[in-house]
Amino acid sequence: MAAGYKTVEPLEYYRKFLKQNCRPDGRDLSEFRTTTINVGSITTADGSALVKLGNCTVICGIKAEFSNPPTDAPNKGYIVPNVDLTPLCSSRFRIGPPGEEAQVASQFIADVIENINCHNKKMLCDTYIVVDPTDEEESLATGLLTIVIDEDGKLCTIRKPGNAHTSQLL
Repeated sequence: MAAGYKTVEPLEYYRKFLKQNCRPDGRDLSEFRTTTINVGSITTADGSALVKLGNCTVICGIKAEFSNPPTDAPNKGYIVPNVDLTPLCSSRFRIGPPGEEAQVASQFIADVIENINCHNKKMLCDTYIVVDPTDEEESLATGLLTIVIDEDGKLCTIRKPGNAHTSQLL
């Protein structure tokens, strides 16, 4: 019966758990899934990592090449990230040129790299903040917020895509 309720009324199904400050898998709203990281898993890449968050597995390979800097900034290097989301990642993705989600992710990574020295901290407010959402939880969210911090806990960047409202903006 719970599986049918979840399928027919997914928002109400999750609201029931939110009111109890937990998730269907038993985690608290602020509790991350078990995470493991294996660095250097692709030997043909310049850098790589295999990351597991619960039942979700992500693999990232990095290739780098040297290039001449732009003529208007001859002493400044640059990084151009490209995210490739193939059907192997999810059935949502198709073969071909990068889709909107891959382009947005690439731009987000570029912004993080460009603004890595960002120290502007302001409070953000929301009714429920769920860290490390599952794919299903994320599909039901009314807004997304990604916060990047460095190993010292300093804020690097905040990203809030879409039209969801926050009471304060950076």
